[in-house]
Amino acid sequence: TLNNLAILEYNEGDLASAERHLRAVVAQWRRSLGESHQSTMTAMASLGSILTDLGRYAEAEPILRNALALRRRALGDGAQDVAQSLGSLGRMLALTGRSREAEALFREALAIDRRVLPEGHLMTALALRDLGGVLTALGRAAEAEPLLREALASRIAAFGPDGVNTAGYRRDLAMAR
Repeated sequence: TLNNLAILEYNEGDLASAERHLRAVVAQWRRSLGESHQSTMTAMASLGSILTDLGRYAEAEPILRNALALRRRALGDGAQDVAQSLGSLGRMLALTGRSREAEALFREALAIDRRVLPEGHLMTALALRDLGGVLTALGRAAEAEPLLREALASRIAAFGPDGVNTAGYRRDLAMAR
């Protein structure tokens, strides 16, 4: 229940409450389920993402790296949860100016998503957007543009031309031109 409350708080923008509740969830699940349990790893990854959203990168990084390492060990390098952790860590690194390191993580995440998810999946669109955004930041817009076009096409296919966050995908593509 506390985990569900944290998710609701996150979605409502109450990041401070979501963080507090997720910390409690992670601590409880580490004790009762163990650190390598799927639920514990997911809660850890979510906590790292919330800390990133709060701009607390120094706190977020070790949590995100630990969640990634645990997921790799428990699920293997090709699991979609590993791709999610790669993306979360990559986004945090990109926000702290470590774009080259983020690029490598985004490329790995995209490769996993393309292998395990159906064509046009929204997680693949997010990985395309992440990689395209970091390539744009690195001054490689020509390389970014086809990735961002594909990401936008997936969003439009899922939500329509005026759908959820489609404008953000359009903006990213415009920045790569």
